Amino acid sequence: MTTYTLEGKRMVVDEERLNDLAKRWLPTGMSANFKREFADYVRFLIADLELDEPFYDCDGVGVSVEQYYFLACLIYAWNNGYESILECDDDLKIFDCLDSVTEEIYDEFIERTKDENGETDTEYFMKWVNEENWDERNRKWNEDLPWRMEESIMNDEYRIEVNTGSGGYGFTDTLAELLADVKFVYGKKEVEKVSIWTKSSKEGDEYVSEDKRMHIWNIGKS
Repeated sequence: MTTYTLEGKRMVVDEERLNDLAKRWLPTGMSANFKREFADYVRFLIADLELDEPFYDCDGVGVSVEQYYFLACLIYAWNNGYESILECDDDLKIFDCLDSVTEEIYDEFIERTKDENGETDTEYFMKWVNEENWDERNRKWNEDLPWRMEESIMNDEYRIEVNTGSGGYGFTDTLAELLADVKFVYGKKEVEKVSIWTKSSKEGDEYVSEDKRMHIWNIGKS
């Protein structure tokens, strides 16, 4: 049994809720085992915390500690790649993401979680988080990346296809959309590699990730 302390009261981490969140919010093609490991990491993160006022209007019931910390991990994974969560050996990197969970973001997350008949649409939600409410550190990171490409490159379109191991998916993207999709799946380092490739790529050129699961083609002007 994993516990934490909230306003002086010992609380038990709701592991079932964490597993349900992982099933609902993590990509469909992701293995059940990885989703369990992701949920277990969030449980480990919460374990033995002593919280006074961990976030806005927190009473442990109306606002769930499990949901709040799961969302912080989801934001971290979106910006660094899902594998980065399990590889992270510095909890402070995750805790930093708590600053990005505004009331507006949390409320939207809760509404999408509650709507059992609707789609969470993690990709759309996380892009909205980054575009509208992301903190200044990540805004600066986006500005520092080579997003400001020459106009000729910005007008190119790209086809990205990803093999998840149990299926796959593909999109036709603008440059900005492509970099956002790569960031979603692989994290910052791969974004930097892809952005460098786009600078010199011509129509018909192909980029292949090191694990051979992601293929990107320059398909020319839109």
